[in-house]
Amino acid sequence: MYVTTVRLAVHKYLKKVGISKGAVHTLRHTFGTYKSLNGVPPKILQGIMGHKKLESTLLYVHLVDTEVRAYQRSTPL
Repeated sequence: MYVTTVRLAVHKYLKKVGISKGAVHTLRHTFGTYKSLNGVPPKILQGIMGHKKLESTLLYVHLVDTEVRAYQRSTPL
């Protein structure tokens, strides 16, 4: 399957159910964060997401680190 095929299908169904344009970015962002939370190394995630620069991928890793710190602060010990 080509990336374009998937993109068109996602857009088609999002439009069909009346979800806004920002949904594709949100889905992509959720995917990256989920993979990072589940231990996918940044360099591998970079390839999966098609980022040219590792810095783009590190945004997802940073969000995961921030989330982990928040959980640590919210619980005793």
